[in-house]
Amino acid sequence: LGIISAISNFFGQSNLGTAQLAFERTRQGITTGMKSASETRFGTTYIQALAVKLCMPALVACVAAGTITFATKATKRLTPYLTSGAACYGFLAQLDCMVKLFEAGANGITALEGQNTTCADVFYVWVTIREFVRATQIAFQPLRSPQRQIP
Repeated sequence: LGIISAISNFFGQSNLGTAQLAFERTRQGITTGMKSASETRFGTTYIQALAVKLCMPALVACVAAGTITFATKATKRLTPYLTSGAACYGFLAQLDCMVKLFEAGANGITALEGQNTTCADVFYVWVTIREFVRATQIAFQPLRSPQRQIP
């Protein structure tokens, strides 16, 4: 979460970086831009993570071309995650898992924030999130159970 917030905050404060990223996104056909949030709640964390995931090809291209640099003390640690290599691929894998994990709940929360929310909507979202949790628990059951060791 710290890396996602740092990347998002960088583009919230850097007009030049935002312009460079927007140009590269347009060149690559990426329509979603970076999102920033003043508070890191569940829904905003998902929105930021999804935006970083979708912008990663453009971010990596900008860093590789040198149009965006992370040279300050606060941002220097981001460079390995945005250049081709093990750290970048590991970050992408974790980011993908995080987005998939948060998606059901975040979309449910967004749906419930509407003005015309009914009891049926609340029930539907609850059932959807509960089923996602159940499916996730089943998927990881072989990893936790001593009787079901992976050979």
